[in-house]
Amino acid sequence: MLGDDLKIDLESARSVLVYQDASFPTIFYYASTRPTLARSDAGYQLTLVHYDKPVNGNAGMLSLVVNLQPDDTEMDNARKELQERNQDKVLELRPIPWISGKVATAVIGGNPVFSTPSLLGENTAVLSIGLTVDQYLMLRAKENNTAASPISIVYDLSYEAFRPKFSFSVQFDESKFRDWIQKKCSANFLFISVEKLETFEELRQSGVIRVVSENLTGEAPPDGFREAFLRSLKSILVPLPRFAPAPEAGSGNWLVGFDCGAVRDVQNISKRLDTNMQVSGVVARKAFIQGAIAGLNEALASRPDIELTTGASFTRTLTVRCHDAFGGSPLDAANVAIRCANANPLTREFKDSATEWAVTLVDPPGSGSGYAYTCDLYFRERAAIPTAAVSISRDQTYLDIVPSALYTYRRYAASVADDFPWKLVKTIGLALRGPDSLVFQPGQLTLKPDTPTGSIKAFAPSRVDLDAVSVSATYTPVAGAGTPFELVLLPAGTSIFLNPFSRRVVTFRAAADFDWASITQIGIAIVVSDDSPQLWETRKLLLSRDTPQIKATYWYPIDKQFSYYAVFFRKNGKDMKTAPMNTRQSDVILSAP
Repeated sequence: MLGDDLKIDLESARSVLVYQDASFPTIFYYASTRPTLARSDAGYQLTLVHYDKPVNGNAGMLSLVVNLQPDDTEMDNARKELQERNQDKVLELRPIPWISGKVATAVIGGNPVFSTPSLLGENTAVLSIGLTVDQYLMLRAKENNTAASPISIVYDLSYEAFRPKFSFSVQFDESKFRDWIQKKCSANFLFISVEKLETFEELRQSGVIRVVSENLTGEAPPDGFREAFLRSLKSILVPLPRFAPAPEAGSGNWLVGFDCGAVRDVQNISKRLDTNMQVSGVVARKAFIQGAIAGLNEALASRPDIELTTGASFTRTLTVRCHDAFGGSPLDAANVAIRCANANPLTREFKDSATEWAVTLVDPPGSGSGYAYTCDLYFRERAAIPTAAVSISRDQTYLDIVPSALYTYRRYAASVADDFPWKLVKTIGLALRGPDSLVFQPGQLTLKPDTPTGSIKAFAPSRVDLDAVSVSATYTPVAGAGTPFELVLLPAGTSIFLNPFSRRVVTFRAAADFDWASITQIGIAIVVSDDSPQLWETRKLLLSRDTPQIKATYWYPIDKQFSYYAVFFRKNGKDMKTAPMNTRQSDVILSAP
């Protein structure tokens, strides 16, 4: 990768931009600072077309290929000068590796034309510019004038460069470090941690170390830099007698010495401890290469114009295809009509996607009005849908029509889970809800134990949002299992899968110390409501001395809480009924009133 600050100025090749690689000093990157008209074995890659009769102020077209390849002389000079500066080294020159770019060019008096150049090699760009009469005459008048060019060009290119982000260094004062150690000993602080960044900050505040920002960014030293300095400090101090790690010291700590008074005998640190750190990274850069196109005047002088006759009609073949399911699901046929002003329409009926219709279109010279098509849709059980006209461009050779983009249709398949409790449900009524323009057939689908599946079709003569469709499911329980209730859900794509119930078993039991002396039976009645829809196998239960407990099974879609009341039948005929009670317990114990 090229170095951001490694630009090489060459005296013998001033039109060549050169950068040295950030890591490999024998690699250089180059690009020309002068856009050049490309050449091939046949000559300049330029074509100037003029019309025999200008059309709507347009006199012709200029097409050309430009690049940023330095000419052979400039490249030879660049190689020689770089080799002279790097004696006895094998150099490698590479084009600058651009990462993005665009090219803008304009003829005097006209709007710019944009193109995308190749990012490799010569950075070639292909340009086509429509010419007015004045611009065409100006180009031909400038053929023999090499001092000025009527066309300017700008390359806007981006590249990545490698440069330092920040740099720090540390200067270590061993005498102040010794004073700092003495203070630690006087405070009976015998351990120094090299794992805590606070140690680095304490050394800096005590004047033991001085941190210098090499590039004056004002940024604080990163944690990694401070940790690197502490490791360097430890590597120097460990070999000294008083700083060797002791068994009593924990991991990452130094035991300074058991006799703080002996610290004054620590030998002087003769080695100066300096730490340098530089962090580099990739930055995005832009280069704007602007100027006249080299070789343009020579190319205009050497290449003759191509005359294009505008009085001839342009004939082309258009292949029309229509893609849909057809066969009445729901579309039966599509009638495509192609129209042009003052001409009879061309029509074709499509009933399958395999049909291709090849039609010949003739564009008169100077005609501003072109062709347009309509596609009327016919359905088996619905009214036809006419469509608005859509224009056909002059350069179009294929016309692919997708009728399903003009209407909305979906077939929803409904089914239930394998373990659905049909013994407790008589019917399920399904109805779809959605935007007003959607029509559903049938309006309600009824599922039964013997017909647990079915389908509903949704159709609209325009595009609507099918994500707004919801399903209303009305469950009608069998006699004694509960009251009808409604659940609303969303379809999963084209599927409506009904599996809303969870099965649960509840045990009702008389308390262990229940006194049956005065009570013959306990009647239990399940209370159902629309607020808490549930399905019960039986809603009335009896407990007695001989049957002190009984189990009941029910299915719930939302809340497992249920409501019940108990009737205590007394021997004296004075029965007692409790108020309704709510519970989520699976084991309900009844005590004597």
